[in-house]
Amino acid sequence: MGRSGEARGYRNDAQALRQAINRHLWREDPGSYGYLIHGGDTRAGELDPSQEGAGLAFAVLCGVADARRTR
Repeated sequence: MGRSGEARGYRNDAQALRQAINRHLWREDPGSYGYLIHGGDTRAGELDPSQEGAGLAFAVLCGVADARRTR
């Protein structure tokens, strides 16, 4: 569509999002991603260790999880 600069920006944003997900949601001990980081309640800033299938599937399908994490 002739919008290579715009596309580049989206690719950069996607890479930054993948990095943030891996940095903040990956749990090394169980080898899986947490669900969310709590906001403004008594658990603010804590990673919720719950898992849900769609989120894990998207992490694999969208290239968030590398080969090691996918295993």
